[in-house]
Amino acid sequence: MAVRPPIWILLLLPLLPIIPVLLIIQLATAGSDEGGISKLFLVGFELGLLAVGVIACLAIRRMRRTDGAMLELNTMEQENSRSLRSLRRGNEAVRMQLARRTDS
Repeated sequence: MAVRPPIWILLLLPLLPIIPVLLIIQLATAGSDEGGISKLFLVGFELGLLAVGVIACLAIRRMRRTDGAMLELNTMEQENSRSLRSLRRGNEAVRMQLARRTDS
């Protein structure tokens, strides 16, 4: 009964290991004169993708944690309803015994 994360999060997760490598390559070649503005743009873009990936990972963890808490809450509600039913049955049995005693 696990909640599945959105597909866009699952598509971003394989990019997470690649992004730091690309960032290191961009920063290592930042001193060269080739494409200074485009390198700056790419570094920002990669940092943005990295941030989105981290947010996606945190969102997945939160959804799993919430799913576990909801499952635990449902289990507790079921146990409480079972115990209330058995308590009502016990009360009915006691009432019936008292009614029999008063009738006889």
